[in-house]
Amino acid sequence: MSGAARPRAHCQNGGMWTLVLNCGSSSVKFALLDVQGGQVRLSGLAERLGSAGASARVELDGARRAVDLAGGSYAEAFAVIAGALDELGVRAQVG
Repeated sequence: MSGAARPRAHCQNGGMWTLVLNCGSSSVKFALLDVQGGQVRLSGLAERLGSAGASARVELDGARRAVDLAGGSYAEAFAVIAGALDELGVRAQVG
């Protein structure tokens, strides 16, 4: 994760962020959406979970990066998502 602080994510029109997760047998797709404003601040895909070649692709505010998931676990994939939410300053708002 980047060491640079990002401004806290704000929704348009006083809206609310929605974290969308789509978990499959070996993948997790995710996105953080401002439903009212239509803005996507975070999206990505963790794939090949359960295997040695597991990895995640994350797009945060237009910047893309790849993350190797050495253990190939869902826990690692969710840790990557949680870290990205921390970078945006919204993790505490996600239940």
